[in-house]
Amino acid sequence: MTRYICSECGSEIPYVSDFCYQCGSLKNKAFKIDEGGEMEGGEVPCPNCGKPIEEGAKFCRHCGIETDSVPAAPGIQFGPNMFTPMVLRKNGALAMGLAFILGFLGIYGLGHLALKKWSRGIMYLSMSAVNWYIYMATGNLVTVVMLISLFIFFRQCTEVTVLAYGRE
Repeated sequence: MTRYICSECGSEIPYVSDFCYQCGSLKNKAFKIDEGGEMEGGEVPCPNCGKPIEEGAKFCRHCGIETDSVPAAPGIQFGPNMFTPMVLRKNGALAMGLAFILGFLGIYGLGHLALKKWSRGIMYLSMSAVNWYIYMATGNLVTVVMLISLFIFFRQCTEVTVLAYGRE
């Protein structure tokens, strides 16, 4: 079965989807990978930017990297997220600071809001409110509330870190 690798972020796109779940790029822009792990279509992607390199080219026309180490024929093995380097996005440091510092105090979702992930941010803020309500309303479930709070904290911090260090 053919696999689809997003040309924007390098994530695998499910066969039944029309777009990448990670970055929203359309599936028709994705690289098609056959069962043997080789790219269909006869083009080799640049290991630096992921865009196709013409056969026999000395440099990638998109990013300028020298292609001496790139094979002249298809056969490169693909893994998730291998095409572009990780970079800290705009407001990434602010988002991580909000997620870690205020998340430690039990206020979740502000890091998502800083990265303009509105629905996720509102969801986590709602979880904060419910968590605080349960904590204040019940005095005998403190341990359960703290475990739930710890799970939410680590989950939202992980998401914000992944979003903040996105692909170019």
